[in-house]
Amino acid sequence: MLNKKPRDNNGITIPHDHEGIANDNSLIRGIARAHIVNARVSSAAFKSSSDPYKGMSVDLRQISDARNYNTGNYVGAVKLFAAIPRERELLVGYDPLPQNDAHGQIWRYDGTVKNISGGQAKFMKRNSKWHVEIKDVALS
Repeated sequence: MLNKKPRDNNGITIPHDHEGIANDNSLIRGIARAHIVNARVSSAAFKSSSDPYKGMSVDLRQISDARNYNTGNYVGAVKLFAAIPRERELLVGYDPLPQNDAHGQIWRYDGTVKNISGGQAKFMKRNSKWHVEIKDVALS
């Protein structure tokens, strides 16, 4: 089990690069229908969210990969090694949620909050593989 990291005054996990997430650990990213454009996964699937630290949600496969990505907002999922975002100076951290203990985040953070750049998003997309494939949709 990974140790939890500090949260800010609003209860949100502070961006960090977790020492317990090895570079060869898989990160799983759900793909929403909105991330499919012209039968391809858009690099927008790898962009920052609207949360205060601009993280990108992932599940840490080392904790659990049993989540069903074919329900709710997701129609499939991709996986990538933790080394991939780190190669582009992104942080990979543990951010457990009450409804998902395997939840993690990828952040672009150096003391200031920044959005994941287009180049960083494209790099993560190029280096992802299917975890739950979406029929008739290309990843690259």
